[in-house]
Amino acid sequence: LITSAIIVFTLIACNGSSPHVSQEDHDKVVALNDSGGKYRNKSDFTKAIEFHQEALDYAKQCNDSAGIVMVSNSLATDMRRIGNYDDALALHLEALRISELMASDTSYQARKNLVRSYNGLGNVQMAMGDNSGAEESFRHALKGETELGSTVGMAINYANIGSIKRNEGMPDSARLYYIKSLEYNEVAGSTVGIGLCHTYLGELAERDGDFTAALQEYSSAYDLLASTDDEWHTLTPLVAM
Repeated sequence: LITSAIIVFTLIACNGSSPHVSQEDHDKVVALNDSGGKYRNKSDFTKAIEFHQEALDYAKQCNDSAGIVMVSNSLATDMRRIGNYDDALALHLEALRISELMASDTSYQARKNLVRSYNGLGNVQMAMGDNSGAEESFRHALKGETELGSTVGMAINYANIGSIKRNEGMPDSARLYYIKSLEYNEVAGSTVGIGLCHTYLGELAERDGDFTAALQEYSSAYDLLASTDDEWHTLTPLVAM
């Protein structure tokens, strides 16, 4: 697995400046990043990290700043899922720093990379118990996704804010955000997103002691998620049931 020393070395080398990058080189970064994502969905984190590290090294070699931001966020997600929050936080913060240095780039991809950096940062902050910082990051991300008109992005961040409210002991507020997320996921046709919302609603019902409703929500979530290749998220409602 990647070590903190490797991450620090990699981040120091990234300065956010970006001379012209060939489409071929950027496409290779994207392909490696996508391969890593597929392994992560299958919970093969060793392979996911291997591909994402290779993608990050290549993006750095090509001075592909957009690619560096994209892959740093992906690698950070790998780190978060294996519980390595320090490295995850460092990677997301560096992705955010580079994105902000590229503020003059108003392309869709550059703006998307920025909001993904905020979203990823929020997820790590929430995992580390920093609910206030996480909500601030998620609201930055939600604002950016709204400006981009991304229904999936809005759905993700509404759900994340809902989880903050749940963590803070405000189940009614959490439910409102989860339902809002569900609505946007349905508009987007996101099977994974819809399944996740049913999982979250099941957790609220379980906390309320309404086990019948909880089982219904978990069952709906499992049926949806099991039809995808996202084994990581499919486990949650299955274990809950």
